[in-house]
Amino acid sequence: MGRHFPVDDVVGAPLVGIVSESFKRMIGSGSEVLGRHIVMMFGGRQDIEIVGVVDDLFTDVRDPEPLALYMPMAQQTQPAANRALVFRAANDVDAARRELSGGSSVGPEPASARRIDT
Repeated sequence: MGRHFPVDDVVGAPLVGIVSESFKRMIGSGSEVLGRHIVMMFGGRQDIEIVGVVDDLFTDVRDPEPLALYMPMAQQTQPAANRALVFRAANDVDAARRELSGGSSVGPEPASARRIDT
């Protein structure tokens, strides 16, 4: 529901985010969450418009990670120790991961990585 992150969601553009289904249920119901704003306090006050909703991510049956806020990497101006790159690949996940980690915008190979088969 909503939209993805197009190339114009960059530094200087209004901050946007995509939330998980559980996050959506926590703050509202139905499509009424689209266009709502949430305030985050990291590196100062950040007003983020919710532009999309995605399914909850479960990395393990015992390890649910349902409350998630995804933001475009192109809007990030400060390094964060707890930042994660989440991507979906239709076929060869390992080839997609090699391609992503080889680009200078993604950086070095992460210290830990998890593959999630859905």
